[in-house]
Amino acid sequence: TQILTSSMPSLFGIQKIKFDPTNANIVYACATDGLYKSTNAGAAFTKIFALTHVTDIVINPADNQQLLIVNGNLNRTDKGIWRSVNGGANFTKLTPPGFPTAAQYKGFVSLTIAGTAAPYTVIAGVGKGDVVTANTYTENEVYSSVDFGSNWSLISNSNHASFQAWFAHCITPFPVAGGTSTTKIFMAGVNKFVLSISGTTGTSSSIGAGSATMNSYLSAGQQEGGGTYVHADVHDIQFVPGSTTEAYFATDGGVFRTTNANAAPISGMTFNSCNGGLQIHQFYSTAAQSRRNPTLFVGGLQDNNVVRSRGTAWARVIGGDGGPCLFKPDNEAILLGSTDARGVSRSADSGKTYGANVLAYLGSLSSPNDDRASFMSPIAVGRANTNRWYGGSDNIHISNDAGVSFTNSGIPGTAYIEAFRKPAVSIAVSDLNADKLYASVSPFAQNTSTYGLHYSPPANIRKSTNGGTSFTTATGSLPDRLFTDISISPTNDDSVFVTLGGFGTTHIYVTGDGGANWTPRGSGLPDVPFNCLLIDSANANILYAGCDFGIYVSPDRGANWYDYNNGFWDATYVMDIVFAPGNKLRAVTHGKGIFETDRWDGNLVLPVTLISFTGSNAGAANKITWAVSQEYNLLRYEVERSSDGFNYTSTGQVTAVNSLQLHSYIFIDKPMTGLPPLSFYRLKILNSDGTWLYSDVLLLRTTAKYSFTIAGNPFYGSLNIRYTIPSACKVYFRLYDQQGQMVRNEYYNATALTGMYSITGVQYLSAGIYVLRIDGEKFSRSLQVLKE
Repeated sequence: TQILTSSMPSLFGIQKIKFDPTNANIVYACATDGLYKSTNAGAAFTKIFALTHVTDIVINPADNQQLLIVNGNLNRTDKGIWRSVNGGANFTKLTPPGFPTAAQYKGFVSLTIAGTAAPYTVIAGVGKGDVVTANTYTENEVYSSVDFGSNWSLISNSNHASFQAWFAHCITPFPVAGGTSTTKIFMAGVNKFVLSISGTTGTSSSIGAGSATMNSYLSAGQQEGGGTYVHADVHDIQFVPGSTTEAYFATDGGVFRTTNANAAPISGMTFNSCNGGLQIHQFYSTAAQSRRNPTLFVGGLQDNNVVRSRGTAWARVIGGDGGPCLFKPDNEAILLGSTDARGVSRSADSGKTYGANVLAYLGSLSSPNDDRASFMSPIAVGRANTNRWYGGSDNIHISNDAGVSFTNSGIPGTAYIEAFRKPAVSIAVSDLNADKLYASVSPFAQNTSTYGLHYSPPANIRKSTNGGTSFTTATGSLPDRLFTDISISPTNDDSVFVTLGGFGTTHIYVTGDGGANWTPRGSGLPDVPFNCLLIDSANANILYAGCDFGIYVSPDRGANWYDYNNGFWDATYVMDIVFAPGNKLRAVTHGKGIFETDRWDGNLVLPVTLISFTGSNAGAANKITWAVSQEYNLLRYEVERSSDGFNYTSTGQVTAVNSLQLHSYIFIDKPMTGLPPLSFYRLKILNSDGTWLYSDVLLLRTTAKYSFTIAGNPFYGSLNIRYTIPSACKVYFRLYDQQGQMVRNEYYNATALTGMYSITGVQYLSAGIYVLRIDGEKFSRSLQVLKE
């Protein structure tokens, strides 16, 4: 049962949930917008603290009215530690001796309680992670308090969070049998240590090798092996209750278990993977599937290496974050595999072993240049010349010897695809002319020099007809979205399909003139990001498209699309689609492994032929009508409505008549709470075998009224007002504090119907309740808002 709800723009999440150790009815939830408390075992929660990003909480077992919480991450200036002595009714920010100030650490803080009886010790893991000497992080990061936060002592030899201080680190005390305090803790982040504490000093010992022996085949479905391996990025460690030796590690590589946590020396600890059968691999595009051997597959995993399948087992073959992999089209002994930040290696034995990088890794800590490349940099080859390969950063890199060497293979030069720090997202090469290629570039790039974000709009499609020597822009009238994949027709290299991410536009477009003009091809597709498109090699009219909600198939070159998701789990995020021997189609997913089905055989029996889908507004109700020319084994229609075009809910259903003649349906939508200013409708058309497809989206506007709502309340850096007005006019926005003093006065020439206005720069206002007065020639509104 969902207890707390939020809208997509709020980016709401729960960081930790903890029970009161003395009362199981009291539960605390650490959230991105504050701290929530339940007094009825989680049936309902109330926000009791309203600062951004509460990361952890500890409750004093000796007095459950005493709480310590921490908030903030990265560069937030309001980071800190807070205490309550009345069960969360009030909090006071502490500035205790010995504890670092917000300016002294980059990451978040984790908290834990150690000991079995009072006085308990509070231990804090403070993610500093910003001091580098010869690629080694040297900051001490563990603090302890024996007076519940009033004073703190820094423990020496306690570096652990390293360069992921903002993301992955934890502190776990060893259980103590019959004692009142602990002298040993696990501290883990990118590295894993056991810290033996004596007063304010500590001696740390490393555990768990952070790499595995390459090419050692694992049992089927198992992501990591046993022995000394445990994944490098640790988020949590929990001992089995009552045990001082058995513990579980929650990591970016899954779950690992040790039964000898007290091993001496500690480096002798052993681990076993608990990941067999989970089927949660997060593959990236592009994946390498053999066209001859159905069991030969090589693909890159998020933070879990490039892996190679030989049918019954998987092997880790390249370490780090696995990326695009590609076989040579006419010789599958040759394969290029890659990691993040453009680290590309070449294999001459079908992906078993690899030589040194043929395109250098750009993420080196000593000389970071990964802001010059996409996180996963594309590689591509066409059939016109299988020795000509292309790789992308913000430069184009060219190989004429099947990947043995590339031009400009070190730190990128100035052979820009478009511009400095506009990296390639996707590259496609013509099968007819190896000198002709298309590349999409991103406006976003991590700016490693300023810890900020490099942004150089817009995203573009770039085209070269001279082998990458120069490029021209072929974006034309395409929407301003990220272009996630490019597919070139095998028979006409001026005929190109692109897929689009984002929301609110058609997600597939085609050009027939090399990018001068683009035509939408989205009839029947949902409004979610699309990630890949595959043209059927046997029939170029058949297309497959992968998105965040699975796969759709088109029998008519994109004019119409139909759901092809039968057998998928819910909301399967498809990153790549490949053909496999045996007339099979494989969906390569980010989070659910690989799915397989038969290629479409051309005998798609449509459940319905939809002729029209229209509607009209009558104030409090919308009238939805649709007409069909035939229905075949159709179960029902579900009418789904959305107020933002993204999030749809069912508002009613109509049983299908299953007529083979022309038939019309009418549905009246009159919600008890009233219609929103904009109503987006779509039909979910369900077949009797459980499959379904969607209609196009219908937009209806409610008879115009003056409407003003706050998007994001409480607010912090900006106060965002969503409005609906019948005609263009000047709108005045005045913000008053609790003393009635006006603190902001702005006006806006608003256009008709629905829009958004933001009052920016309000992060410096004091936290508390404010009144927003909105005035125009024919209206006046007052809204209460909360500044956090």
